[in-house]
Amino acid sequence: MIKERIVEKLEITLQVLFLLWCIVLPLSTAGMQIFLGLVIGMSIMLSIVKRHSPINYHPFLIFIAVYVLTDLISAFNADNWKQSLDAVFSNDWIIIAVPFLISLPITPLWRKRSFKALMITASLVGLFGIVQFFVGINSQLFNILKTNVNILLPDCSADFNIFILLETSEKLR
Repeated sequence: MIKERIVEKLEITLQVLFLLWCIVLPLSTAGMQIFLGLVIGMSIMLSIVKRHSPINYHPFLIFIAVYVLTDLISAFNADNWKQSLDAVFSNDWIIIAVPFLISLPITPLWRKRSFKALMITASLVGLFGIVQFFVGINSQLFNILKTNVNILLPDCSADFNIFILLETSEKLR
């Protein structure tokens, strides 16, 4: 009884984290990596409580294994293998996370919600990219924000672009 409640709460938490990961995915690389780490961690916790493997076999995993193996062979054959190995794991760990994402125990309803959230945020990012291309809005928005709020923001950060567009949209009219 208690174990079933814990499993239910962990599954709901995993589904919410997956939804948040889908929302953050188009907006921020760092945010995406943080939520992906949380999703993988929650998936591992859930598999420990349920006592089953967090990764189910899928034929696509063979291609990921071959890719990771060739990446590691390439890193170890490089002149500076420590730096190459660091680059492999700082960039390609997301590809290693694909088996966890394939095997997530997420209900079809939450998958549909997550996909809708992903499409909405990706559409907003795409729309902002189109507007930014024609108007050159990025530097104008940063100047408006810096002068009105008196905070320093990094140059052309993708994390803040959508936030700034939504917050200062009335000043552009």
